[in-house]
Amino acid sequence: MSSRWEESLISGALIGSAFAAEDVRGFFVKPWTSKESPLGIHLDEVFYSTSRVGVVRGMHVQKGRAAGHRLVFVTSGEARDFVVDLRVGSPTYGRVIETLLVPGGHCVLVPPGCAHGFESVKDATTMVYIQEGTHEPGLDIGVHWTSCGLAPKSSSPVVSTRDDALPHLKDFHSPFIWGEA
Repeated sequence: MSSRWEESLISGALIGSAFAAEDVRGFFVKPWTSKESPLGIHLDEVFYSTSRVGVVRGMHVQKGRAAGHRLVFVTSGEARDFVVDLRVGSPTYGRVIETLLVPGGHCVLVPPGCAHGFESVKDATTMVYIQEGTHEPGLDIGVHWTSCGLAPKSSSPVVSTRDDALPHLKDFHSPFIWGEA
C-alpha cells in the first residue's frame, strides 16, 4: 500500500497517486503516510473546505514561520487545482500547474513559496488540506488567480472579497527566495 509521486513542471511540487482500493462498499484511500513521505516532510494540521460549483479559492500561501508544505486532495466533487511558483530566482517562477482532482485520484504536494488555489467544477466539492505547521491568518498572502493566466470554467465564478483583492502576480512583492525554503 503505497502512494506514487511524480515531479511536476514546478520544482518541488509533486503530483501523487494515492493508494486506493475500491469494492462494493466504496473507496478506501490512503493519500499520505509519514513512513513514505517524499522529502521527509512532517504534516501537522488538517482542515477542509466544501464549495459549490463555480467557487474559486486562492491563490494562497503562508509566509515566514508559517510557510510549509501542503498536501491537498478532494474527498467529494471535482476540482481544477492550481499551484503557482512565487519563489524569486526559481527557474519556474510564475509558472502554474493545473491538476484535476477527483476522489480516490491524485493529490498535490505544494512546496513552501508556492501559492495554491482551485476551482470547484462540481457541487459539494470537499478539498482537504494537510500542512506542515499551523495556519496563521496574519501570515496568509497570495496573488489574484486571474493574474496567473487562469480562466474559469464557470461563466460566473464565485470569489471571496478577500481573494478578489489579492495583488496581481506582476505587482506581488514576493518574500520567498529560491533555495531558502
